[in-house]
Amino acid sequence: MLHGISPSTFGICCLIALSLGISGCQTFPPAPKPKQSTSLRASPTAQPVRPTRFQLAGKIGIRVYQSNGQRQAGSATYQWQQQGERFSIELAGILGLGRTQIDYNGQQATLTRAGGTTLTANSPEDLLKQATEGWTAPLRLLPDWVHGLPQATDAVVTRDALGRAQSIAEQGWQATLIYGDQTNLPTRLLIKRPSPYQPERWDEVTLIIQQREISP
Repeated sequence: MLHGISPSTFGICCLIALSLGISGCQTFPPAPKPKQSTSLRASPTAQPVRPTRFQLAGKIGIRVYQSNGQRQAGSATYQWQQQGERFSIELAGILGLGRTQIDYNGQQATLTRAGGTTLTANSPEDLLKQATEGWTAPLRLLPDWVHGLPQATDAVVTRDALGRAQSIAEQGWQATLIYGDQTNLPTRLLIKRPSPYQPERWDEVTLIIQQREISP
C-alpha cells in the first residue's frame, strides 16, 4: 500500500510513462519476441534506431512536488505497447486500486481507471495536466529515450566512448540513461526537471525496463 499520493496524480504520472490494454480499451496485437542479435551489443558502429512497434515491461517510480509544497512519491509496475505514434500503458499496484490505463492514438489521449471512469484530452501531456491540476511529464519523448535516442535534432546529448547517449536534455527535461550487459539499449532512465511549483527542487521519474520485445 502506497501513501502520500493521490490515485489520479500517480496513476497518470506513471504512465509517464508509459502498456498492455485492458478490457474495453485500445489494444494492439502482441509483438513477437525478438531474436538474439549481436547488433544489440555495444559497439562504436552499432547505433540504435527506434522501431515502429515494440513492447516494454518493468517498474516505475515517481517523486513530485505538489502546489501545496508537499513532496509525494510512489511506484508501480507497467506494461507498455507502442505502434507508430500510438501507445497503450497499463499500470498496476497503485495504492491497491487495481489497473489504470492510458491510451494515445496520435490525436487523443484517454485515461481509464479500474472502475471504468475515463478522462480524455488532445495529448498525453494535456491529459496529465487535466487530471493532476497542472503536473506534466514527457510522455511523447519516452518512445525515443527508451531506445537511447533524442526526439529533436536540437536536443542536447552527451555520449560515451561507444557513442551511446548518456544524457538527453530537451523540452525542459533531463534524462540520464543507464545501460546493462553492454548493450546499445538502456535498461534504466532517470528523468528530472525543475518543479513548476518549487523551481529550486526537482520532479523525478525512474523508469526500469525489465523486459523488451521489438518487432521488425
